[in-house]
Amino acid sequence: MKLCKKEVEVLQERNAALMEMWNGLNIEKNNLEVEVQQKDEIIQRETEKAKVQTCAYIKCQGTLFSSFSIKEKELKSFKAQCDALQAGHHLELSQVEETCRKNLDVLQEENAALNETVNRLTYLNAKSEDEVQQKDQIIQRETKKIRARFNAYIDCLGSLTVKEKELTSVRPNVMHFRQVTTCS
Repeated sequence: MKLCKKEVEVLQERNAALMEMWNGLNIEKNNLEVEVQQKDEIIQRETEKAKVQTCAYIKCQGTLFSSFSIKEKELKSFKAQCDALQAGHHLELSQVEETCRKNLDVLQEENAALNETVNRLTYLNAKSEDEVQQKDQIIQRETKKIRARFNAYIDCLGSLTVKEKELTSVRPNVMHFRQVTTCS
C-alpha cells in the first residue's frame, strides 16, 4: 500500500510538473504568436516601403528619360538654329556660337545631373532590394525557430497525454487495492 501511495505521489508530482511545463509552453506559444504577428507587420511595412521606393524609382526614370528626350530634341533644335544662323549671318556667327555653346553646356550639365540622379536611384533601389532579402532571411530563420518550438510543444503535449492516461489507468487499480485491503 505504501508503495502504491508513493507511486501515486510521484505520478502526481510529475503531473504537476508537466502541467507547469504545459502552462509555460502555452505562454511561450502565445508570445511566439505575438512575435510572428509583429514580424509580419514589419515585413508588410518594409514591403510597402520597397514598393513605394520602386514606384518612385520607375516614375523618376520615366521622367528622366522623357526629359532626356526633350533635351535631346532641344539640343538638335539649337544645333539646327546654329547651322541656319551660320549660313545666313556670318556677322553674328560668333554670338550665335557663344549662345549655342552656352545652351550646349547647360544641356550637358543637365544631362550629367540626370545621369547622376539615375545612378543614385539605381543604387537606392539595389539597397532596398538587399534590405528586403535580408528581412526575408530573418523571417525564414524566425519561422524555423517558431516551428521547432511548436514541435517541442506538441511533443510535450503528447507526453503529457500519455502520462495522464497512465495516471488514469493507475487510479482504478489504487481504488481496487484500497477496497481489497479495507475488506481484509
